[in-house]
Amino acid sequence: MKKSTLGLVLVALVLTLAVTGCAQLAQQAVQKATGVSVDKNGSQITVTGPNGQKATVQGDQNKLPDGLPDTVPAYSGTVKGSTALTTDKGSTFTFVVHTGDDVATVAAWYKRHLVDKGWKVDAVISGGTASILTAKMGGSSIQITVTPSSSGSGTDVATVANIVK
Repeated sequence: MKKSTLGLVLVALVLTLAVTGCAQLAQQAVQKATGVSVDKNGSQITVTGPNGQKATVQGDQNKLPDGLPDTVPAYSGTVKGSTALTTDKGSTFTFVVHTGDDVATVAAWYKRHLVDKGWKVDAVISGGTASILTAKMGGSSIQITVTPSSSGSGTDVATVANIVK
């Protein structure tokens, strides 16, 4: 398994155990099995590898991720959850926003605002009631998925932005 994949699996394990109340056990197990250091501070977990490489994960329920660049557009609405994963190579920001607006309105807004913020839109895929937009800026990429909300009213927007340093 690649080191980056192993690192992401370890971070996911730590987050899962932290959420279920077993953070200290998770830290000890990961540190013993891998030689990495795990530090939990509030909603932030930092994993340090044996060679000093660091990955920091932070998650919040009701706000956009800390450090989200101005170049990443976020539709106005209620933030349902967010995470930020930061390494020495860059950051991945994920967040879900709920709005009362329809899918077509939200997708059109993103298409316009991605271009305004300097992104080159690669694809806009619309089918049925959903839309997916992908774009690039240099080595960075973003994917936005716009779907009807599972609650039956409004729209959910899932954004994944990979920002390369």
